[in-house]
Amino acid sequence: MERRIQEVLDYCPDMHFVNENDIYIEISGRLNIYRSIEQYVLNKSYKISLFIPKSEEKLPYVVDGGSVDKDYPHIYTNGQLCLATDIDMVLAFEENSSLVNWIQHFVEPYYVTYEYYKRYGEYPEGDRAHGEDGIVQSYMDIFSVDGRHAMRILDEIVYEIYRGHHLCPCESGKTIRNCHGKTILQFKTHPRIMEQAMKDYTVILERWVEAYAR
Repeated sequence: MERRIQEVLDYCPDMHFVNENDIYIEISGRLNIYRSIEQYVLNKSYKISLFIPKSEEKLPYVVDGGSVDKDYPHIYTNGQLCLATDIDMVLAFEENSSLVNWIQHFVEPYYVTYEYYKRYGEYPEGDRAHGEDGIVQSYMDIFSVDGRHAMRILDEIVYEIYRGHHLCPCESGKTIRNCHGKTILQFKTHPRIMEQAMKDYTVILERWVEAYAR
């Protein structure tokens, strides 16, 4: 953990250790961003607080220090940034556990997108819904299918034993091993990813049941 924290402090020289408790370590200061998207270039500094979990079972998060308008759709009332869905970040950490990589792939793009939206009134790479709809959209992107088939694949991951010779739940007509098998196995063989998939599946179904009951 000390090495990972030091990597963040080396990457963000204007940030410093603030506090810690049994769950999180807090690092605060200014994050300097120099990035571009399409023709837009951002060169700006942002006051933020990073909350880094001591356990891999939790995800880090960011609280903005006043740079983001409170009416922006992707910030919570407590100032926490809505960076991405949990499954997107879990998959990213499974591939690369570096906190600097997380900052580069989630935190910095958040601010670039925000500034782009403020200037042009639109999102450079499209917007994603909140709640269960946003979670479903994440799985649509992960599996490269529509919403109905994303849920069929997620159901396969959560409830079924892997059988590569069975037909793929995406209804392509191919066997699982020749279609979404690699992705399904990735979920089933990595406990952290599988745990998140089960949580997401439960949340989606509960929200759908609530909506139907109304």
